[in-house]
Amino acid sequence: MKKLFMSILAVAAIICVSCGKEPKPTPGPDDPTPGPEPEPTYVAPITIDGDFSDWAKIDDAKMCIAECAENALKKGITVLKVFVDEAYMFVYFEYDNAAIPDKSDVQGHVYFDADNDENTGGCSNQWEPGSIEYMGEGHFFRGDAISSFDPSLSYWTGEVHAQGWEEFEEVLPSGSGLFTGDGKDGKYEMAMLLESFPGDPVPLGEEFGFGIDIQQAWSSVGIMPNASSTDDNPNGKSKLLTVKKK
Repeated sequence: MKKLFMSILAVAAIICVSCGKEPKPTPGPDDPTPGPEPEPTYVAPITIDGDFSDWAKIDDAKMCIAECAENALKKGITVLKVFVDEAYMFVYFEYDNAAIPDKSDVQGHVYFDADNDENTGGCSNQWEPGSIEYMGEGHFFRGDAISSFDPSLSYWTGEVHAQGWEEFEEVLPSGSGLFTGDGKDGKYEMAMLLESFPGDPVPLGEEFGFGIDIQQAWSSVGIMPNASSTDDNPNGKSKLLTVKKK
């Protein structure tokens, strides 16, 4: 009788297992089921370290490039290159050492026509038309040594297309980390994190105008982009360089 009872229990157990759901396998190290793809890690194509070899790896067609005009009045900057990817704006320029003999304090500026609209902005001192919304002011040399360009940033509050420097109102102080820079041997590179650019009062558009100068004793000795001095354009003013975000 005992053997018969045990046989009945065994059959019942088999029936229960066969009628129930199969147990789910426990995931293990060899589980072939793929997990979610990891987020791609951003790697900057250019490192701001005074080594310019990484610029040679960027296709010229992907950069905005300006070269000094043959008969420009102020030739302290000889070439300007701008490259923008999804995260940064990278800037490279070459300068003439003879134009800045005193390197104890070498000033410089960057200029943005943030909305790429020639009917807004001002500061027509160095470009035509004057359609600049923002000016960054910093230093390329201090104490006879290369300085990391970390400028203040100011917004134009004056009349459209007017000249002058006093109509800029500071929106970011110097040292805010808007740019970083480095250079040597007549070359300089710098980078700006795009998301660090102020969105107010005018954001930096998908397409914007850009210019740069280098100064000795607060007077420009190099302006880029530029144009040749002619009878019709005695000051050699050009339009700003048009830059497109990636």
